[in-house]
Amino acid sequence: MPILLDSIVLSVEQLKETFLPIYEELEKLLNENLPSKFQLTDWERGVIYLFSDEYKRRYLPSPQAYAEIRYKLVMEQNLKRSPTKFEILFGYLCDDGQVYDGKQNVVYFQLNDNSEKLLDKELLDSIKPNIPETWRTGIEDDYSSVWIEFDIDETLSVDKVNQCAEDFKEHVLKPVLDKLKK
Repeated sequence: MPILLDSIVLSVEQLKETFLPIYEELEKLLNENLPSKFQLTDWERGVIYLFSDEYKRRYLPSPQAYAEIRYKLVMEQNLKRSPTKFEILFGYLCDDGQVYDGKQNVVYFQLNDNSEKLLDKELLDSIKPNIPETWRTGIEDDYSSVWIEFDIDETLSVDKVNQCAEDFKEHVLKPVLDKLKK
C-alpha cells in the first residue's frame, strides 16, 4: 500500500504542476473579460477525489474505482429574476464506469451553464465546428454543458494538455464571454 500511495502522490503532484498555470491563466482571462455584473464566486484548485464520488462519503462499503483531480471556476451574476451561473471545470478523470456512464481516463475542459440557459443550441452549434478534431467534444442534450477532452495514452504531454486548454479557451470560453458582454 505505501508504494501505491507514493505513486498516487507523485502522479497528482505532476498533474498539479501542469494544471495550476492553466487555472491561473483562466482566472486572469475571466477577471479581465467578465462583464462587471459578474463575479468569480467559488473555486476548487486541485481538489482530489479518490475511490468515491463527489459526495465525499467517509465510509465506503465497496470502493469504486474512481479518481479525479478537479479545478473549478464559477462565474455568477445574482439577479432576482434571472440569476446566471457558469462553471468552468477541468482536470483529470479516471472512472471504470461505475460513477459516470462509461469508462474514462481523460484530461477534460468543460463549461457548464447552471442558469437560465444562456448556452443555447445556436451558440453551441456555432462553437463545435471550430474545435479542432484533435479533441473529442461533447454537448449535453439540454445544451447545459460543452466539453473537450482527450484520452490518456502514450502521447500525453504537458504540451498536449496546454494545447487542449488553449483550444478550450479560444473556441469555447471566449465565444461565451462575448455573448455575456452583449
